[in-house]
Amino acid sequence: MSDNGKLHGQHTVSFSQTTWRERLRKFVPYLPREIPLFATVVVSFWGVAEVLSELGGETLRLKHFAAPALVTAFVVATYKAIQKFRAYVPASLASESKLTQAIFRKGRCGWQFALALQMLKERTESFDRTLGRVESGAHFVHPRHLGNAEYIDWLKERPELLIRLIRSVTIQCVSETPSILATTRDETSLPELKDSITQLASLYNETVDFELQSRSTYPPERFGQVHEMIYGWSSPIRLGIQEFLGVLKLMSEISTKELEQWTGPAPSFKIRFEPPPNIDEFVRQLALASQSSTD
Repeated sequence: MSDNGKLHGQHTVSFSQTTWRERLRKFVPYLPREIPLFATVVVSFWGVAEVLSELGGETLRLKHFAAPALVTAFVVATYKAIQKFRAYVPASLASESKLTQAIFRKGRCGWQFALALQMLKERTESFDRTLGRVESGAHFVHPRHLGNAEYIDWLKERPELLIRLIRSVTIQCVSETPSILATTRDETSLPELKDSITQLASLYNETVDFELQSRSTYPPERFGQVHEMIYGWSSPIRLGIQEFLGVLKLMSEISTKELEQWTGPAPSFKIRFEPPPNIDEFVRQLALASQSSTD
């Protein structure tokens, strides 16, 4: 963090993808697990063949039976192994959406960015809708009345709370989450990545609560004008996280061919968390209102 309040971060990112060779290597261990099924099919095939031969008055010969029985059992066991292989998801993704799980299974180039993008979108979309309803007046909030002294203390804390929220979200977007994404290559890093995304989503939830408190607290009469100035102070965080989602989307869409042909400098991204434009006027109006309330 520099003296001017700007946070700079530099990360070396490794793009990974699941090739057909790696997919085959991961699939092979599933086949031995189906040996009991293989044996069951062979025995069942033998039993059916025995019954049919008895009904036809013929003697069952092993050389006529072995090949079709073994082929049938192998096909059934392989099909079952493929089903289990395709259904596998790490424990850390077991509670995630089918779309998130599919991103991991496909393992395309930049899959970790696509995974983070999807998980963060799913966790913040409902918050976005809530904030939208709050701003339009469609979301009901319980009114809260405070005494003059208590209200003034509460109002004075709003800028500090906002600054702390912005700082936490900024560090999460510029430092912590990118650092984890830079080292995510396989499922061993998924718990850490999920935790980071969950933490960022919780900060967004704090942002919603911040806005709801601004709307629910009923100001004393002389503070009505200055109170309205804090409406929408959550917008910088919302816009900043939208920019971060845009960065994740851009990184997730870089193909293997583009990486192989890349000759230019490393991509640079900027995420801005602008302070509310009326913050200086708010401080001035708050001082005037506080002074008149003590007269």
